[in-house]
Amino acid sequence: PSTHVVTVSDQSTTTLEIALAPDIAVSMTSSVALGNSIAIDFQAPGDPLAPYLAALGFSGIANPGFPINACFFPLEIDAVVLYSIQNLPPFFDFAGALDAAGHAQGTIQIPAEPALAGQVCHVAFVTFVPASFALRHVSAAGTFTITP
Repeated sequence: PSTHVVTVSDQSTTTLEIALAPDIAVSMTSSVALGNSIAIDFQAPGDPLAPYLAALGFSGIANPGFPINACFFPLEIDAVVLYSIQNLPPFFDFAGALDAAGHAQGTIQIPAEPALAGQVCHVAFVTFVPASFALRHVSAAGTFTITP
């Protein structure tokens, strides 16, 4: 695990041991036009066959993020995040199980709504321990922009 040093109240130092998963990643093209779809790759080679849940948000990347157990989910929680985790259209395969290589692919069908042009979108996902559904890993956020 990586070690992070945190100073508390400028009087003492606490060392936190945090297991980082550098191989978990979300990737996609940098932009998509209105009315088109975009494929989102979810990659966690260390988590083969693990359940996953993805989210898309409009509000930005949180620092340090939304706390979930001992991890931080990197997106600001907004209405779009809360809708996208339901895995309903226009979000497809935003929940499921990774394949034996630790990969899955989701798709978003971008509505042909002119008000969305220029919107920056942030995507991240989490994996779970299959038997218990305890949180296992959290990805960093990937970003794309909706173009006219």
